[in-house]
Amino acid sequence: MYWSRYGRSVWQVRKLAATSSRYPACRPFSARSEHMDQSVRSLLRYKRASGVGLCVATLLGCLWLRRRKHDRRQRLLEGCVRVPLVPGHYEPNIVFYRYGGYVFPEQIVLSGVLQELPNFQARETDVIVASFPKTGTTWVQEIVYMLTHDCRSSTDDDATLETRFPYLEYPYPGLKTVAATPGPRCIKTHLPYHLLPPSVTTAGAKVVYVTRNPRDTVVSYYHFARLLTSAGFIGTLDDFIDDFLDEKVPYSPFLSHVREYRAAAAAASHDSLLCVSYEQLTADPKGVVRAIAKHLNAGGGV
Repeated sequence: MYWSRYGRSVWQVRKLAATSSRYPACRPFSARSEHMDQSVRSLLRYKRASGVGLCVATLLGCLWLRRRKHDRRQRLLEGCVRVPLVPGHYEPNIVFYRYGGYVFPEQIVLSGVLQELPNFQARETDVIVASFPKTGTTWVQEIVYMLTHDCRSSTDDDATLETRFPYLEYPYPGLKTVAATPGPRCIKTHLPYHLLPPSVTTAGAKVVYVTRNPRDTVVSYYHFARLLTSAGFIGTLDDFIDDFLDEKVPYSPFLSHVREYRAAAAAASHDSLLCVSYEQLTADPKGVVRAIAKHLNAGGGV
């Protein structure tokens, strides 16, 4: 007995074919069947057309999303100039842009926060600690937090400093989260003075700016950049000093950063900005703490 490729005998296949010709309901479900019902043919054509349509729609959707992402990137990069980095100083994936005269990491620029900053609403009860990176920011943050919280030292049960002092321009937690935080708020920023939200001045928020001599700043910044994986710096100390002087590190140029805040603090009409230095904190910590407490009207007469 002969067998077909599906395990049926030739006799069984012939019998099935004869039965199918007499009984339409038993006809084989095949697109090639000459006796196929018109409704089945229509259903198969509909399925083919639907499949092709779905593929085309998916392709067009991907192209639209890609175009939308490209347009958003171009919009966020308006006014930005890419900083040419020296090969071997940073990981290949690290990109910096110059915006408003200062250098920012790509993740801050593409987050859109620089475009959102002008609309941020500061409050009169806000306290902002501003600085160039690695100039004593954390030290002043802890001082300000204690002065605004009844001089209570932080404990292991308290939230982290990053939570108590959100980073204004950083993508996390983001401007919306900072804006929704109930007051009084303590905020950290490395923005130059002219890029601060205008409401900081109009609302009368208190700002404490801390600076440090450039020699110690660049050494501390170098170790920080080497330690922080996202910074992507792989060069030597000499390489970092060259980049610092060439204004190719985030938030540079250093001297312009310091001059902006000092000029604003020297203005007779600006009494909500206090400038202190790391060196003053080291030489006379009590005097600086008292000055900050007086500036914030806090501390209970420290």
